[in-house]
Amino acid sequence: MGAAQDTPSAGPRLTVNVGRPGPWQPVQVGGELDLATVPELFERISELIASRPEPFIALDMSGVTFCDSSGINTLIRLWKHAKAAGGDLVLMRPDPRVARLLKITAVDRHLRICDDVPDRTGPDVS
Repeated sequence: MGAAQDTPSAGPRLTVNVGRPGPWQPVQVGGELDLATVPELFERISELIASRPEPFIALDMSGVTFCDSSGINTLIRLWKHAKAAGGDLVLMRPDPRVARLLKITAVDRHLRICDDVPDRTGPDVS
């Protein structure tokens, strides 16, 4: 028998599921990226970056339902962290609302947005 919930929300506000590693490490992110949840995302992805000799991280954003400025800031910080470690970070399949925010804030000019995990690593991957 599980513990009782004090709030009507049945699920976590943020989920981070690391997939099977390959040249790119896929990570499925779901829920909300806001001031309350981004510390967990930053910690989990930073640990992943530190654990890989070439940290090429592909964040599947299709399950992200909300993103505020702290979420945008965290994505940029993680991208810079991966680049500094000799890797890269791409965003996959953002929800249309999140994709619009990425465009409005011009984040899409820096972080690559793609439909699937890239086949290869390197600066010319799209």
